[in-house]
Amino acid sequence: MNGKEHPGGVTFKNYSKGGTQDPNQSWYSTNIWPVLQAGPNTLTVTLPAGAASPVLVDQVALTPMSVGSYPTK
Repeated sequence: MNGKEHPGGVTFKNYSKGGTQDPNQSWYSTNIWPVLQAGPNTLTVTLPAGAASPVLVDQVALTPMSVGSYPTK
């Protein structure tokens, strides 16, 4: 966030049925609570050098920490 790495990195939980490792049959989710600055902020998603699998991001939601569920629209 804003040019700084998230402390401890980010981990993803596999929500696929049966725990499949096939990326075409899997979906993963994670959440972090970064400290945002007033005004513009920049979110950058990167993989460590030598990472075995790519990460395909199809949704990002910015919500207050008090939100109880993922927004649908």
